[in-house]
Amino acid sequence: MPRLRRLCQDDIDFREQCLRMRDFFVSCGYPLEVLDDACNRVSKISRTDALIPRPEQSSQRTKLFMTYHPHNLVARKIVLNNLSILQADPDAREVFDEPPLVVYRRAKNIRDMLVRSRISASHDSGTRPCRRPRCKTNG
Repeated sequence: MPRLRRLCQDDIDFREQCLRMRDFFVSCGYPLEVLDDACNRVSKISRTDALIPRPEQSSQRTKLFMTYHPHNLVARKIVLNNLSILQADPDAREVFDEPPLVVYRRAKNIRDMLVRSRISASHDSGTRPCRRPRCKTNG
């Protein structure tokens, strides 16, 4: 809904588009009360305020990168449950002052294993000696 507020230039157009968007989400199964609250909240914001970019929130949390696998979800719980052990150590407390942000990267699939993404290096043009012992050319 906030994006809709930025896109619509006048309030009449915003109300019409908000009703269309609300009807679409209702047909997708979203609760009508939640959608009405969102429309009311966004309608209180002026378009000029909605167009002001918000400053990015830089997170200084330590990131724990893991390759996604359904069994790795247990590893996340283990780290978060034992965070108190990490915070008991003074050196580790500097790194883990708040819980680490668990970030999953995509696992390799069959296509990644079979398809080569790099193009083979181009060969330099020109002539060079062939370096065969019996060759009499390029000597």
